[in-house]
Amino acid sequence: MPAGLAAVMLLAVAGCRSGDAGAPALDPASAASASAGREAARADEQGAAPPIASAAEVGAAEAGAAEASAPGQAGPAPDPVPAPAVVPIVLPFPPQALVIRPLGDVPPVALFRDEGDAVRRRVAKALVARGYEVVPVAELERIEHAAAEGRLVLEGDVVCRAPLLPEEVVARYFADRPFATVEAGCFDACQLKVDVQDPARPEAYEGYASARVAKPHDPAAWLAVAGRLHASGVWGMVGLGMIGMSHPPPVRFEFPSGVGPWGSSSIQEVSFEAAEQQAAGCAHPDPAVGFRTTVRASVDAKGRVARCEATREHAMARPGDGACLCGALERLALPAGRAGRRFRVTAVDEGGSSISDLVLEAVQPGTETWRRRLADSTALARCPAVEVPSGFTALATLALAPDGTVDDVRIDGDITTPPTIALARCLVQALRLVPLPCRPPGLEALQVRLRRP
Repeated sequence: MPAGLAAVMLLAVAGCRSGDAGAPALDPASAASASAGREAARADEQGAAPPIASAAEVGAAEAGAAEASAPGQAGPAPDPVPAPAVVPIVLPFPPQALVIRPLGDVPPVALFRDEGDAVRRRVAKALVARGYEVVPVAELERIEHAAAEGRLVLEGDVVCRAPLLPEEVVARYFADRPFATVEAGCFDACQLKVDVQDPARPEAYEGYASARVAKPHDPAAWLAVAGRLHASGVWGMVGLGMIGMSHPPPVRFEFPSGVGPWGSSSIQEVSFEAAEQQAAGCAHPDPAVGFRTTVRASVDAKGRVARCEATREHAMARPGDGACLCGALERLALPAGRAGRRFRVTAVDEGGSSISDLVLEAVQPGTETWRRRLADSTALARCPAVEVPSGFTALATLALAPDGTVDDVRIDGDITTPPTIALARCLVQALRLVPLPCRPPGLEALQVRLRRP
């Protein structure tokens, strides 16, 4: 490889790094560009979008590097040594104890978080009566509620840069543990379904179901049957398809479903236009971010929303989004009727498109949820790879602080052309801005593979 190209490759993958004692020495021209890169990275941390280097800029950098470099002084960066896999955290629970995961409700059932927790606690007692050993649900709730605030109570109350989603709690602590899922749904009949599974023995499935629930809108009815489970076969859950739309309003309410004594009225007949106008202020400020949020609400006899709860399901959702969406639903003109009615609806914030030309793949076992965080962010979409040839691959190594802050980024690969150099320079800055939950247990660096199909 020509020396000039090699120097630019090193600038692209290492020049924007800070505090790296092991980085290759750069010539004066590259060092000046590296300093400018660090200044740009600091500006990014203050909210500016990462710049995309043009072909002219890359060409100028290449020419300057070629003038300052003698042939043979700089070569391709060596292949990095893969980082180890996640190290399981030692938990204060017996390894055979079941982890009972939070209750999932399937439309039209709409249970609030505290109601689902009560059902889960009752199911735990029923499983203990059947001879299972279970992790105390009170301990699970303590772990989950703290993680939702970004605190890890099992690791000295470490505070993470970003709060953890439920699946990230499972990946961090319970991925290899036997578990039970609890679901409330209405198909041939309204019932609880409990599945007991062990990742070490996938063939060892055991299923249980509750008695029928006559009043699925009443949380007390679900609680009453949770303590009486009988063995059952597999009960397939049927999801509802999502149909996208391509124009404003910035936040739409879709797929409403009601449960309870609605009588001749129906939540499907209610206009959500006034609520959508109010919900426009709930849209994510980044136009490239879009996601869906499930909102559950109860309705009083006067037709007012008496209680509302939004479930945070996406890494880019903000802490105040749920309250904002619930405030918008208070604008609904609901008919008066009997108390006890409930409904659920999907809030769709499409915002824009964060589709990328790159595919992100996990390299280290146990890091899939961290990979998903990067994929759900706008980092890849902000660094276009349309001019990068198909088949291009690179390895991104992110040095992480204990709280999940990305301290450093290195991109390794065949980065020798203006499009690949521009992509690497952009990714070095964009990936540093992604808020991650605390770093994977036992790892100081996260590695992901970038691939252009």
